[in-house]
Formats: sequence, structure tokens, C-alpha cells
Amino acid sequence: MTSSPPWGSADLNTAAAWLGFSTQTIRRAIRKTVDDGVFPPPLSAKRTPGGYRILAGPAQAWLESLPDAP
Repeated sequence: MTSSPPWGSADLNTAAAWLGFSTQTIRRAIRKTVDDGVFPPPLSAKRTPGGYRILAGPAQAWLESLPDAP
């Protein structure tokens, strides 16, 4: 189990750093609308005038949805 993010919502850079993925990967996940089985799975985010905002709950759920390491 992962620890909860230390924020309620975060910008793309902060969320990517906490999740351990590049901003490009997180941006691709946000743009996906359907889980087609190809990495990365979709990630819910809000669009604001300043860019994407990722809520802590969906970010943690997204991370936990990834397959476990062998």
C-alpha cells in the first residue's frame, strides 16, 4: 500500500514527481479516455486555466491500479 499524497490537488509536475513517472507519461494518462490495456491507464484530472490539476484520491487509485512488480 502506498502512502497518501501530501496534497489535496497538485499540478502536473508535483503529481508526476509523487507518482514517480515523467510529466509526459502522466499527460498521456490524463488524455486517455478508455483503458485499452496499453500503459499508461487513464488518470482523472481537472483542467484549469493554469493547466491540469490532479486530485490526491484519483492519483493514489491510479498508482495502486498498476500491476505489482514480480
